[in-house]
Amino acid sequence: MIDHDGVLRYASSAVAQRLHTELDAIIGRSCLDAAVRCDGRTESASANLIDQSIGQDLDTILASLLPPSMKSARGYATAQRSWPGDHFDTSAVKTVLAEVHWIWIPDQSPDETLATTNAWIWGFVGDFCSDSDVPLSVWNAADGIAASNRANESLWQRRVVSQSSGQWFLTGTSECVVRCRQQIDLAIQSRIDIGLIGDSSEMTKTIGRTILRQNADLGDAQVVELDGSLMDAELLSAYSAPLIQTLKESDASGTFAGSFLIERLDDMASDALAQLIEWLEHWPDRLRLVGLATKSFGELPLSMRLRLSTLTIDVPTLTERAKDIPMLATMRLEYHRMRIRSPHVPQAKRNETPWTDEALEALVHYPWPGNADELDAAVRHAAEQTETRVDRRHLPLAVRSFGTEAKTHNRDEREAANISLDDELRQRERLLINDAMTAAGGNKAEAARRLGITRTRLLRKLNESNT
Repeated sequence: MIDHDGVLRYASSAVAQRLHTELDAIIGRSCLDAAVRCDGRTESASANLIDQSIGQDLDTILASLLPPSMKSARGYATAQRSWPGDHFDTSAVKTVLAEVHWIWIPDQSPDETLATTNAWIWGFVGDFCSDSDVPLSVWNAADGIAASNRANESLWQRRVVSQSSGQWFLTGTSECVVRCRQQIDLAIQSRIDIGLIGDSSEMTKTIGRTILRQNADLGDAQVVELDGSLMDAELLSAYSAPLIQTLKESDASGTFAGSFLIERLDDMASDALAQLIEWLEHWPDRLRLVGLATKSFGELPLSMRLRLSTLTIDVPTLTERAKDIPMLATMRLEYHRMRIRSPHVPQAKRNETPWTDEALEALVHYPWPGNADELDAAVRHAAEQTETRVDRRHLPLAVRSFGTEAKTHNRDEREAANISLDDELRQRERLLINDAMTAAGGNKAEAARRLGITRTRLLRKLNESNT
């Protein structure tokens, strides 16, 4: 089993015996790196290595485990590989042609470009056979059960890691999110300065990291992540000193490139902005900026706005892509359930949807002022409430109660009841505070930031609600 990075994660003892090597010598090593090193040798050098000690040339062994191509996101391939024969001696190298089969298993993603970078590869040697051809004693043997458990555990852990990266928010079929993915692909293929605008700072930061990490031109370049709202010129110079010094030292060769990933760029002090612009203009081809903002870059200096205007990516909010909410909620529900329970717990029936119609209706119609972070918190809350189908009662109070008054009371009834405006405002205020606290995971400072009030005022409101 080879993961998306080309690292061999699992091999059976039979395969190791066939290759005349030990499992510990090959598990955890990169098959891709081994193939690159093998391609760099001359033919005579490769032959000498194999002649001198067959079974000890780990690069040749690891490279032989790769399929003919890793460009496809899914599918299968079959090829013949020259492996050590079952019987050989030191006087003459004997090899046999082994028929090897590979199957691509991508992580769950409707986007082909994302699936391409997250595909797992399974391979096996010999002729195809059906499950019924394998004796039951083999299936029930200790080695078979242990190997199956290890494989299931590895796949489960990989799914948790891949969904925790934050790219889940880019899943969907809405026109705005499809356009956003296309712009991200364009940003990955270039080295221009990028502007990212989105309500969720964590989501936009994750997208910025993805762009910088997957850009092939950057290589091992250094990336400096900063919060622009905390920077003045002195702090910016201090935090950026290692990157700037490396750029100065490599001026002669011009080989080093670096990047800034700056959150809340629109709140950066003017002297820090002037220093940043000076650096960007001094190294236009070697220093790149990915700037993040919640609303717009309209208050930045003209030169900075022009830099970011080449490609500014607007990360869509949930209200702009309401039809994607059921898909996103289902993905996050599966993720959070995998985190809070063992992977060996039986999954729900495939023909049973994880949400009731009432729960989905509440999710779709809620305005989501906290955007993706709030949706994720609401789904996590539901996952902790039940392991069966999620009903409306399993959702947070702010979500399940939104709009219920309009359905249960008409205007005449409200006028007849002579409802107090102060009582209505206090009730709505409590719902908003509970919603912000849920989205912030109980962090009062973060909840106050989401509500646009000070932490002291939030504490006062919480005390008033408790009393």
